[in-house]
Amino acid sequence: DIRSADENEASEWVDYCNNPSNKLRIKHGFKEPLTIKIWQLGNETSYGKDKFILETAAKKTIDFSKALKSVDPSIKIIGWGDSGWAPKMIEIAGKHIDYIAFHHMYDPGQDLKNSPLRDNEYRKDPAATWEILMNGYKIHEDKILRIRNEVTPYKMPLAMTECHYSLRGRNRCEVLSSWAAGVSYARLLNLHERHGDLLKIATSADFCGTRWQVNALMIPTPSGRPFLMPVAKIMSLYRKYSGKILLK
Repeated sequence: DIRSADENEASEWVDYCNNPSNKLRIKHGFKEPLTIKIWQLGNETSYGKDKFILETAAKKTIDFSKALKSVDPSIKIIGWGDSGWAPKMIEIAGKHIDYIAFHHMYDPGQDLKNSPLRDNEYRKDPAATWEILMNGYKIHEDKILRIRNEVTPYKMPLAMTECHYSLRGRNRCEVLSSWAAGVSYARLLNLHERHGDLLKIATSADFCGTRWQVNALMIPTPSGRPFLMPVAKIMSLYRKYSGKILLK
């Protein structure tokens, strides 16, 4: 929650990661550079009671982008643009960013009074669970279309840097361990590809963790072998079999 670090510290991080001669990284045992080529400035800065003022965030984005690119001109910068921020962020800082970021974490049964997608209620009505999950892509496409409409006049590529289902009881919500959830996520991946003319970066899960069911990789504790959640298995299958030819 401490947001007092400035663009100088940010540029030091780029140097630490990307400069082949960075002494501190080498001292830490990493002789070769980490070569991080894409950096996002701002994360959910338009959300919640502690959100930033848009104009201030845009000016800070310029300051940070200049500092980072002065260290490594080859990197790409993502600016934050969710919650209606995209047009103004692009107008103010567009020359200094390469992508606009947004997030979408949602419950596909959010509009239903008695949705079974909570805790482990899905076991009581598998048919309803299946129907809700199979239509989950519709809510997701609505969000993508909204942000598309905002950036289309500027031709700014999109980066959806967080995206997954967010269900009540997500620490132990077993429906996300089911193949029904996996197939539903496959529809989201199809949706991401259909919007690939503008949507250049898109995730479908947090990377790894020990209890949140929205992770791609689960790490059992205190011991046990890591395993892929259905969303990660779907992503691995999709990467292998989706092909290389895009149809309009």
